[in-house]
Amino acid sequence: MSKKTFAYKWEQSPAHVWFLTTFLKPRLSDDHFMGVDWQMALGEPPAKAIERFMVQGVLVRAPLNVQADMQLTLDQLKKICQAQELKVSGRKGELIARLIAADQAALLAELDENIFQCSARGHKLAEQYLSNPESVLRNTPPQKKEEDTLTPQKMRKILRWLLLEGIVLGVVGNAVYDLLKELGGEIIEAFENKQPVWGKFKTISLAPGAKLEFCYVPAGEFLMGSAASDREAYDDEKPQHRVYVDAFYLGKYPVTNAQYRVFVQKTGHRQPYRWKDGFPHNKVNHPVSGVSWSDAVAFCEWAARATGKPIRLLTEAEWEKGARGTDGRIYPWGNTWQPAYCNTKASGIKDTTPVDRYPRGHSPYEVYDMIGNVWEWTSTIYQPYPYKADDGREASDKSKWHVFRGGSYLTEKRRARAAYRAHDDDFWSNVGFRVGVAAPFSFL
Repeated sequence: MSKKTFAYKWEQSPAHVWFLTTFLKPRLSDDHFMGVDWQMALGEPPAKAIERFMVQGVLVRAPLNVQADMQLTLDQLKKICQAQELKVSGRKGELIARLIAADQAALLAELDENIFQCSARGHKLAEQYLSNPESVLRNTPPQKKEEDTLTPQKMRKILRWLLLEGIVLGVVGNAVYDLLKELGGEIIEAFENKQPVWGKFKTISLAPGAKLEFCYVPAGEFLMGSAASDREAYDDEKPQHRVYVDAFYLGKYPVTNAQYRVFVQKTGHRQPYRWKDGFPHNKVNHPVSGVSWSDAVAFCEWAARATGKPIRLLTEAEWEKGARGTDGRIYPWGNTWQPAYCNTKASGIKDTTPVDRYPRGHSPYEVYDMIGNVWEWTSTIYQPYPYKADDGREASDKSKWHVFRGGSYLTEKRRARAAYRAHDDDFWSNVGFRVGVAAPFSFL
C-alpha cells in the first residue's frame, strides 16, 4: 500500500458525511456483494457492532439537524413547520433550525431511524489508519477483553468494507474517490483471499493430560444445505438457504477415547459399545464411537459441571457452518472430492484413525475430521428444511430422532459431504460426537 498521506477535512466534505452516515449504521442482513455482507465483514451482528463502537466513543448519533436533513424532504419539513404554526419559507437547513428552536420533539417524532457518524476519535483513527496503517498497528494498546476491543483487525475489516461499498456505489467527486481508487486493489484482494485470522485456539482441561481444544467460529450467516443444481444432494438437504449463527467455539477434534474415559471413570457411566472388549489402549487418540445420543449429552453435562464451562453438543447449523464455512462449499477443503483428505470408505482403512491424521482436510476454521472417521451427533431433532432454531427442533427430547453428520470410515462419497444429513433414534456403532461452547466466555 502507498504511504501517501490523504489530507482532507471529513466534516467539510458532503461526500464524507454521506459516506459515514449511510454506512456506519445497521444494514439489511441480505445485503450482499461478492458473497460477503456487513455482518460477515464485522464478524458480529451490525447492531452489536454499532453499540460497541458507541461505547468506545468511535461512533456517535448524528446531531438532530443532520438526521433531519438525511431523512426528511423539504416538503415534509414544510408540513411539520405548518403544523407547528411556524414560517414555512426558506431552505432545509433554515426550516430544521427553526423547528429545533421551537420544538425538537415534533422533529424527532418524524424520524424513523438512528443515523450514526464518526466521533472526533473515530475520524482520528480512520485518518491515521488510511494514511499510515502501520502506526495504528504499532500504537494500539493491549486490551484484556478481546471481544470488547477495537482491534486493528476489526477496524481494518470495517474500513475496508465501507470503502468497498463506496466503490460499488460510485462515491466520486472529491478526495474520497482518490482514496477509494488507491485502496481498491488491496480491498478486493483482501476479500478474495478469504484468509481471516480467527484468533488462537482455546483449551479446556477435563483432567491432567486430557483437554478439549476449540476453534473460534465468528457470528454471521452461512449457506446451509445443498444447491438445487447439486445432483448428489438428497431432498432433505434442500432448499439451500442462509442461516445466521451466533459466535461459538467448535471442538477442534471429535471427542476421543481418552477424553471419554475420564468421563466414564469419574461418573461410572456405561462404556461405549466399541469398548466391549476393554478400553482400546492402542486407540487413545481415536474418536470415541458406539455412543448414543443420550451418552453424548451425558458427557457434555458432566464436562460442563466439571469445568464450569457451558460445554454442549453442537446444533446442526453450527456443525455445518463449522464444517464448510460461509460460502456453501461441498467439503471442508473445497468443492473437489479428495479421498486422501479424510477417512472414509475410499481410504480402505475400515476402522477409526487418530483425530489429527488428516490435516489437509481441515475446515476454514482449522477444525479436523468434519468428514469421515466417525459420524457426529448434534443436538438437533431431525426436521425438514429450512432450518429454524425456534421451531422445536432444538428441544431437548431424547425420544426423537436426532441428526448426526459428517460420515465415517464406512461412508461412501455421496454421503461424505458437509450438507448430508443422517438421523436415527439413539445408537449407531460408528457414531461419536464433537462439542461446542457459545461465545463469548472466559477460558480462564
